[in-house]
Amino acid sequence: MLTIVCVATAMAWFVSSSGLAKTIAEAVLAGFSSKIALLTVINILLFILGCLIDPTSIILLTCPIIIPITQSLGMSSVAVGAFMIMNIAVGMVTPPFAGTLYVANQIAGEKSIAPITLKLWPYIVLMFAITLLVAYVPDISLMLRSFWG
Repeated sequence: MLTIVCVATAMAWFVSSSGLAKTIAEAVLAGFSSKIALLTVINILLFILGCLIDPTSIILLTCPIIIPITQSLGMSSVAVGAFMIMNIAVGMVTPPFAGTLYVANQIAGEKSIAPITLKLWPYIVLMFAITLLVAYVPDISLMLRSFWG
């Protein structure tokens, strides 16, 4: 895992400092006419990456690209961070590559992941629904910040 984080950090630095992030952001924005469509693609990408890679690497690899895209759509970095983390968390508990489920399964002493997965599906669906709500209604994630001034 440390190797992945080191490579992701180096790549994030290169993408940010070379201006590649801005070029990719401009190309992506040119390809999408709808904010909803673009957010849907970002949500699906983060969900799939959350199923496959550890969260630190995903954040390091995708933030330099996703933040400029979403800021040009007028979204707050706080709102983007909230839905990014929530997407990654949903991906981490969704089979077949749910590393978090395998760890919880071993702690529970179960031999198969099937019993835990069957009990978790309603919660996974609820997590995904809340994630989409936070992504498409960014004021939800900014609500606490507005309470504190």
